[in-house]
Amino acid sequence: MGQGAAALSVSFVQWLNSDEVSSQFLVVGVPACALLIAYAWTIGRRATLHGVQPGPLPYVLTAAAGVSISLAGQVVASELACIAAAGASPGDFGATSMSTYLGVSLLWPAGWCLLALAIPAAKRRLGLPGRSALIALAIGLLVSLLTFVILIGFGAALPIGLRVPSFATLLVVAGVLLVLTGRRSPDLRPAAADG
Repeated sequence: MGQGAAALSVSFVQWLNSDEVSSQFLVVGVPACALLIAYAWTIGRRATLHGVQPGPLPYVLTAAAGVSISLAGQVVASELACIAAAGASPGDFGATSMSTYLGVSLLWPAGWCLLALAIPAAKRRLGLPGRSALIALAIGLLVSLLTFVILIGFGAALPIGLRVPSFATLLVVAGVLLVLTGRRSPDLRPAAADG
């Protein structure tokens, strides 16, 4: 029983450290963590500077929306890359697939970032807490985009054995920041939230 569990653990570690799996943690997971870190930091910064912070539910829902957008972007990019590659000539298969994947991966968060900024600009009755959450989301998406660009350029230089630990470290940092920012004193949230 003990040997079976040990063998299973070794197999799981080998699976995590395989190039294909560790690359997904790096390219998909790290930008999502970067989004959460930037989101929580921006919320905390705006709370300190402007004395306004979203309530717990909008705070959590906006963070969840950001992660969903980030992860969905990779799914959409992969699917569109497959579709584009299927219609390409045999010699252009790889180039078409990669260029489509990169293009969608860059445009997806950029488009959502612009939308997140456009909503508070258009809806004046949204209130300061709502605007703060959307602005933080936009900044998180922008940081996620920049992180993805850096990883595409230099991620291959990171040893395979460090990819999953890097993701795990950023995930812990993001979780701690989200909890600490979400537990800020309610007295930072003014009663009159319009402006």
